Amino acid sequence: MKILVILAVRNESLYIQRCLDHLLNDKLDVFIFDNESTDDTLDICRLRKYTNIVGIESIPYAGYFDLTKQLEYKEKLRSKIDYDWVIHLDADEFLFSDIKGESIYDSIKRVDALGYNCINFNEIVFIPESDGVHFEATPYDQKMNHYYYFHPHDAHRVIAFKNALDVSNVSSGGHNIDLQNVQLYPTRMHMCHYIALSRSHIVDKYQKREYNPEELEKGWFCNRLVDWKSIQWPNKDRLKVFDFSKGDFDLSEPKSNHFWEWPQNENVIA
Repeated sequence: MKILVILAVRNESLYIQRCLDHLLNDKLDVFIFDNESTDDTLDICRLRKYTNIVGIESIPYAGYFDLTKQLEYKEKLRSKIDYDWVIHLDADEFLFSDIKGESIYDSIKRVDALGYNCINFNEIVFIPESDGVHFEATPYDQKMNHYYYFHPHDAHRVIAFKNALDVSNVSSGGHNIDLQNVQLYPTRMHMCHYIALSRSHIVDKYQKREYNPEELEKGWFCNRLVDWKSIQWPNKDRLKVFDFSKGDFDLSEPKSNHFWEWPQNENVIA
């Protein structure tokens, strides 16, 4: 079984090493599209230990975030590679099986043997629990423990599928595919999304980001067009607390919006 994770990155130095370590531990091959990073993202990717990186290709940066272009590059790659399954991932996302302790490689191998050809994931969003907390210089995936379950609709994160499938995820912004005539694994696996490592980080990440105007016209990223300097963290009682010793996610009280869109009277600056 050959499984390839496809990453598109730009200036992901805070995330990329933890992400690549996780994928290496899961025995997954990785192909990286770099959108002309100006930090040390590529230096980290080229570390000798990452023997699972099978290719790095540059995508020209047009001065704004262009998700469509990134997905089109990924789609062209799919037509050229000899892999059984592909996974579309971002550097701030980690994947986990629906069976505790099972690697993603082994879980996909199991799902494939059962006759399914695509997998949906729960999106578990981790955020700092207060303004004064920073995770930039820590193993955030082992330290951050406050989260919410983001579930805007059922087929929200169909990001792993057999490469032979005649499907595209370009029109969906990379989150899902056309589920007609496919065999979707009936149990969701888990995706941990570390959307921000501190207040200053989320401001740096989004405040000055420009987006493809055509994608904004489609309604993409409109929820990112806010004043990030004035956002409020949710009150702690609005978040779940992850118990690392148990490793279980509480999927009750799913949220259809991200925390900065929640009613302001339910949020406070901690």
